Formats: sequence, C-alpha cells, structure tokens
Amino acid sequence: MTIVGEAKVRVGPVVIDDVAGRVKDAVKRFPGKFPGRVVIVAYCLRALQDAVEEARKLGIWLIEDGNE
Repeated sequence: MTIVGEAKVRVGPVVIDDVAGRVKDAVKRFPGKFPGRVVIVAYCLRALQDAVEEARKLGIWLIEDGNE
C-alpha cells in the first residue's frame, strides 16, 4: 500500500480534484514508484462541505483536524 497526500489549511472541492488528478498522473507516469494499492489522502484544518462530498465521490480519504 502506498499513501500519497497533501496537507492544506482549508480544503474545497477544487483542491480535492487537483490532488486526485496530480496523484493519478504521477501513478500513470511512474508506476514503479507506487507499489500496491494507492490511497490518496487530504489533511486539513477546515474542510468545506462540498469537499467532503467530492472526496467521498472520488474515494479520497479526507482528514479534518479533529474529524475523519
């Protein structure tokens, strides 16, 4: 399993889409660097409700400070 993510102060749906796109592009370009299942994670202090819904839709782990 490989965990790849990003940490931000505040996360909206655009950030979720951006992280997902960049990780998927990196996995496609360098498959040998990402062994096993790739888990995308976004950690933030504050997540907007739209970001929570977008993360669920894309299968991204969204961790908000104090919540999961």
